[in-house]
Amino acid sequence: MMDFEEFKNEIKDRIKEFLSDKFEDAAVSLSDVIKNNGMKLTGIVIKEPESNVAPTIYIDSFFKDYENGRSLDDILQNIADIRDQNELDRPFDINAITDLKKVQDRVTLKLVNKDANKDLLSERPHTDIGDLSYVYQIDLKEMMGKGATTPVTNALMERYGIDIHTLHQLAEKNTPRIDPPEMFRMEEKFGMPYDPDEKPMMMVITNHSNVNGASAITFPGVREQVAEQLGTDNFYILPSSVHETIAVPNTGDKAELENLKDMVKAVNASEVDQDERLSDNVYLLKGNMLVRADQEEMKENDLLKDSDRSAEKAAEYRTDRKPADKDLKTKPVEKESLKAKLKEKKAEIGKKAPEKAVKDMVHKAETAL
Repeated sequence: MMDFEEFKNEIKDRIKEFLSDKFEDAAVSLSDVIKNNGMKLTGIVIKEPESNVAPTIYIDSFFKDYENGRSLDDILQNIADIRDQNELDRPFDINAITDLKKVQDRVTLKLVNKDANKDLLSERPHTDIGDLSYVYQIDLKEMMGKGATTPVTNALMERYGIDIHTLHQLAEKNTPRIDPPEMFRMEEKFGMPYDPDEKPMMMVITNHSNVNGASAITFPGVREQVAEQLGTDNFYILPSSVHETIAVPNTGDKAELENLKDMVKAVNASEVDQDERLSDNVYLLKGNMLVRADQEEMKENDLLKDSDRSAEKAAEYRTDRKPADKDLKTKPVEKESLKAKLKEKKAEIGKKAPEKAVKDMVHKAETAL
């Protein structure tokens, strides 16, 4: 049994035995690529002499197959078939990447975890939103087939002669058009029975390709559609992966937020591949921006404390001072406290999305996941 170093060199040395004759003079090389969340993958590149571009075929999963008993010849044939099926029928126009006029309608964005991608973000223009970041890529499917993209690096953006704000605006406009948002009930995702007349307790939000679709929740109009489906505009966003998010009604129960955070963390650790994880946190939507729910809760608590302290000081002031004539003529109207308003709002939301129903649905989804 070979270790990975021996395996990758064997793949490189023997792959031409399984390739078609047109690759007889091809250059074969190995490259290490840093992917999402700092995950390093090893790819094999098979480039013909007259070609200026070639696909990278990652071999890490093939090594796992080898460890599980798959024959090396079978793996080599599989890699050769992939390379044959991904041959460009014409030379790649490098201007499709370097010329802003050819790129501006194909720049898209995706969400990644900021802290887990420090090395990657140091080489790419990005827009931070809390503990997440937008990064940018160029859609190449028209030239290289479905799913083909290339990242926008700092060097590319400098060559375009634009700043990060302009780049983000282009990507924000293009992404919903190139890969439109889609949403469906959680029950549909896992084949669970449901009553179509009842409001869903969870909605899955992604894009048409279901690839890097977590950003779809921030697209224009999506928030309103989710609110209509759930029957409330007060909901949490669970980062299922970089490919999708899940919307769950906010019942106003602080314990429920902690339960949801625990569920997201557990599912990430046990079910989601490292390079597909987005975050262990739970979010709210402020406009079209994702913000951490626990941090917003802390802000609300601080506001309530400030409100209470202001009320106490006002009461002391009214008690200590001698009433003026104008105070006796007009009876002050008592204003409802912010805390009371919040309690009333929580009770209202609770009627629309009962806590027990949320917990039942979370339990079902957690079991299915």
